[in-house]
Amino acid sequence: MTILKTVLKTLVEPRARSIGQGIQRFFISTLVLCFISTLALADNKHRLSPRVQNLLLQAQQVFVIPAKENKKTATGTNTNIDTTTNDEATSSTEPTPKQLTEQSAAAVVKLQTLSLNDYEQALFHKIQASIALHQSNYEEALIQFEKAWKINIFEASEQRKLQHIVSQLAFNQEDWKKTIQLMEDWLIYSNLQVIAHKKAEEQAAASSENQKKDTPKTLIISAEDYLILAQSYAKLEQWSSVIDPITKAISLKDPAPESWYQLALATHQQLKQDNETVALLKTILPIYPKMQYWEQLAAIYHKTEKFDHALAALRAAHLGGYMEKESHFIWLAQLAMRQNNPLRGAEALSAAIQNGQIKSNKANLKLLANAWLLARHYKESYATIDQLLKIEPNNKESQKLQQQVAQYINRQE
Repeated sequence: MTILKTVLKTLVEPRARSIGQGIQRFFISTLVLCFISTLALADNKHRLSPRVQNLLLQAQQVFVIPAKENKKTATGTNTNIDTTTNDEATSSTEPTPKQLTEQSAAAVVKLQTLSLNDYEQALFHKIQASIALHQSNYEEALIQFEKAWKINIFEASEQRKLQHIVSQLAFNQEDWKKTIQLMEDWLIYSNLQVIAHKKAEEQAAASSENQKKDTPKTLIISAEDYLILAQSYAKLEQWSSVIDPITKAISLKDPAPESWYQLALATHQQLKQDNETVALLKTILPIYPKMQYWEQLAAIYHKTEKFDHALAALRAAHLGGYMEKESHFIWLAQLAMRQNNPLRGAEALSAAIQNGQIKSNKANLKLLANAWLLARHYKESYATIDQLLKIEPNNKESQKLQQQVAQYINRQE
C-alpha cells in the first residue's frame, strides 16, 4: 500500500499543478479574442448593455500584455529613427501594467454594484475566473467558472468548454467526486460528438454532390482527460473504474509516460488481475526496460508456479545488465537449480561474486558450490568449497562435501 500511495502522489501532485498552469496559459491567451467575439455576437436574447460591455472590457485588461512591435518600412526593414523619442511617445499613450491593474480592479468593483442580467453575470464570472487564473488563484477560479457554467446561458459548445475547465480545476483542488462527475459526462458527450463528426464526414464523402458540406465541430479529447478521470478514481480507491480511463489514456500516447503505466499496474495488482498484469509488463519492458518490471514479472510467474517463465524473466534481466541486488542473483541461482539448469545459476552467481555485486560470504559460497556440483563442474565446486573453508576451517559439513567432490574429480580423470 505504501508503494501505491507513492505512485499516486507522484502522479497526482505534479499533474494537479500542471492542470492549473495549463488552463491558465490556454484560457488567458485566448480569452481576449473569445471575449471580444462574444460581445460582438450578443443579440437581443442575450442583451449586453454598452455600459456593462465597456466595464467588462476594462476588467479584462489585467491580463492584456501590450505588444511592442518594431516599426518597419514598406519593404520590411527597420526605419532609422530615434528610438528614445519613439519609446517616450509610446509610453505617454500606453497605460502601464500598474495602471491596467488598477483600471481592471475598479471595473470589477463597479460591476459588483450593478444589477446584471444572466448573460452579463455569466460573462462577469468568466472575467473574474480569468483574473483569478492570472493570479494563480485556482480555488477562486474554480468558484467563478462554476458559477458561469451553472447559469447555463451560453451556447451548448461554450457550456461544454466551461464544464471541461471546471472539471480540470476541480481536479487541481483535489475534489475527486466533482472531477469524476463532470469529466465523465464531458467525455460521454465529446465521444458522441466524435461519432457524429465521423458519420457526417462519411456521408459527405459518399455524397454525389461536389459541394463541400460543413460537418459538426468536435471537441478535442486528450489523453490527459482520461488520465484525470483515472487518477480521481484511484484517489477514491475505486479500482475497477480506473482500468478503462487509464487504458484509453495510454492508448492515446505513444509512448505514454512511465507513471501512467505504473498507475495501470497498481490497479491490476489491487484487483489481483495476474494475467492483465503480465500482459501490461510485457508492454512496458520494451519501452522502460528496468529491473523493477522484470522483478514484478518474475514474481507473478513464481507465485503462479510458472517457474520456467520466472527463470526466463530473471535471465533476460541478467543478460540485459539490469540486476544489481544480491537477492536477485540468489533468486536466479535457486530458480535455475530448481529447473534443472544449475549451470546458468552458477555462472551468474560466480560472476556477481567476482565483480563485487554480492558478498562472498558463507551462504552465497555454499549456494554457489552446490550449483557447480549440480552442474557437474566439480573443479569449480571444489574451489568454491575451498573458499568456504577459509571462512570456516573447522566446518565438518564443508570438509565432507569437499572430499566427495574430490572423488568425483578423480573419477573424471
